[in-house]
Amino acid sequence: MENNSGRLIFTSALFIIFVFFIEIPLRADIWADRHGTTSTAGIDSGSRYNPYSTIAPPLVLLWSQTDWDGAGVNVIQESSPAIANGIVYIGASNAGSAASHGIYAWYTDTGVPVPGFPVSVPNDVISSPAIANGMVYDGSFDSNFYALFAATGITVPGFPEATGGQINASPAVANGIVYSGSGNGKLYAWNAATGITVPGFPVTAGSDIYYSSPAIANGRVYVGSFDGKLYAFDAATGVPVAGFPVTTGDTIGSSPAIANGIVYVGSLDGKLYAWDAATGATITGFPVATGGQIYSSPAIANGVVYIGSIDKKIYAWNAATGAVIPGFPVTLNSEVLSSPAIANGYLYAGDSSNRLYAIDATNGNIVWQYAFPSNYASEGVDACSPAIAENKLFMTSDQGNGIFVFDMPSPTVTPTSTPNPIAFCYVSQWGSHGAGNGQFGNPGGVGVNSSSGNVYVADYGNNNVQVFNPGGTYLFQWGSAGT
Repeated sequence: MENNSGRLIFTSALFIIFVFFIEIPLRADIWADRHGTTSTAGIDSGSRYNPYSTIAPPLVLLWSQTDWDGAGVNVIQESSPAIANGIVYIGASNAGSAASHGIYAWYTDTGVPVPGFPVSVPNDVISSPAIANGMVYDGSFDSNFYALFAATGITVPGFPEATGGQINASPAVANGIVYSGSGNGKLYAWNAATGITVPGFPVTAGSDIYYSSPAIANGRVYVGSFDGKLYAFDAATGVPVAGFPVTTGDTIGSSPAIANGIVYVGSLDGKLYAWDAATGATITGFPVATGGQIYSSPAIANGVVYIGSIDKKIYAWNAATGAVIPGFPVTLNSEVLSSPAIANGYLYAGDSSNRLYAIDATNGNIVWQYAFPSNYASEGVDACSPAIAENKLFMTSDQGNGIFVFDMPSPTVTPTSTPNPIAFCYVSQWGSHGAGNGQFGNPGGVGVNSSSGNVYVADYGNNNVQVFNPGGTYLFQWGSAGT
């Protein structure tokens, strides 16, 4: 029988894991869709700002996954990461291998693939996934809209759903409804749990919803179109909102963002527009001009709206008045199609020189940058955009041909005195990734019995606790997934 001191050590380890289990579903430091929604409860509330993260530059590369179909084979084409519950999801494409089209998922801490993923679909997935209520959603060039269980990759019954055109734009979820635009110019809406079409949808929104991802606020859904107009519909019924559509001077490839009763969107005419989200009335001081076309989507934080332009600059204006923020625009090395992401006073964005930047959001100073490897072509990050969650920065790159995850460096602790320095050396290791005896899905804590020396490993990936002798030999386990 194990003695009390052994029980005490192990109990402490289990307590830590128990707290960890409880924390995961509740934490808000996630990035559930292209808008940066910080909830997986099916509430599209994002403006590409994570107010919960404390991440700050300089950053270090934690892990990356690139070239998974071989050197020189394109696997990333504009899809950006979505993150929740310790997993990051992206869409992938490969013109040379039908098996490589689909949705990929990795554990955020390690970069280990999630069992059940990737999930293959018949054609490219360049849009960014959306996560809500334990499901992950995305559309494909094959004109179909997919829904998977986020933990397993199993298809949700009722999906996929067919649309009448190629899907490039990213989906959004709110109040149990998932929305997606299509290349046939229609905005679709389905019950997010069953795939049943919502009465009143699809609705026509111009000629082609190519890149503009729908955004939802206050019972209205907004989306931009290639006809240069921003449309708004009742999110429950599909009835057009009075005062909309509103018109820009060119095609809209930007996704709208809503904050404080104002809806913002960029246009290929090089301007950022702002309207009253309820009435469609133009906000005084807008539109504001950049020096080039805008494919980037706006990010809004602390009363400031930010956006990139192909004139190589990141712009910032007072979100209420359109007044220029001192220190902006900030000039980068190449065109900015990437949409900014903001957290803890810093703005992150990529450009077509294949670099990722961190900019002080208050004064425009570039404080950190990272050059991705050149693994495919020469188009830089293209429209790939950063995501911030779990105090990490996630980024895809077309030219980097993969996903890159950054973390803050571990702090270096300098002891004030070392009267009895302790030397550490490598002894042994055991285990591998998997679900079998002696394998781990995502180990989260270790306890050692001080009497027997037996080692207890709590593994929340496999929902069990495994016991090993001091030499690493598997002894037994207990535990299983519950309800």
